[in-house]
Amino acid sequence: GVTTVVPGGLTMNPSAEELLKAIEDAPSPRVILLPNNPNVIMTAEQAKSLSEKEVHVVPSRSIPQGIASILAMDPEAELADNLGAMERACGNTRTGEITTAVRSANLYGFRIKPGQAIGFLEGILVAAGKNQKTIAKELLKKMEVKDGSTITIYVGGDADKKDGEDIARWSQRQFPKAEVEMLFGGQPFYNFIISVE
Repeated sequence: GVTTVVPGGLTMNPSAEELLKAIEDAPSPRVILLPNNPNVIMTAEQAKSLSEKEVHVVPSRSIPQGIASILAMDPEAELADNLGAMERACGNTRTGEITTAVRSANLYGFRIKPGQAIGFLEGILVAAGKNQKTIAKELLKKMEVKDGSTITIYVGGDADKKDGEDIARWSQRQFPKAEVEMLFGGQPFYNFIISVE
């Protein structure tokens, strides 16, 4: 349901000019922009101010928040109603990310070593260890999963699909009243992105 995707990522945030080009190329006089990264929100606002189109920035801070926003959108609804629904979807989606440390660091009370699995909840380091599956379990326990929640596990391009399946099975056992799905996201840097909504 998205018109244009502007490439970006952990170390390659798009410029205001790139976002402005996507806005201008969109075949509509009204555009909704989803930054999907806290570091891109200000750039999105800058691109909005440079365009003569009616541009609205829904401040999605992660890919799962962006996806939740898109799913909340109703093409038949008024723009204001859609913006409200999309912002609520962002607010109701928590994001966990699992990656591998590339250097030593002391962060949020953790002593990190290169090669360690580390887990972030809403951008804050909350778990570190040797095993990515263990980190995923620790993250999910902190993500406030409720009855009726949807847990989505996005498997990264360099991740082991079997690990993703193991995490999904554990999640279903641990949270039997939640819906669990595993998708191949193919994302770089993060072996797993986990969303709870």
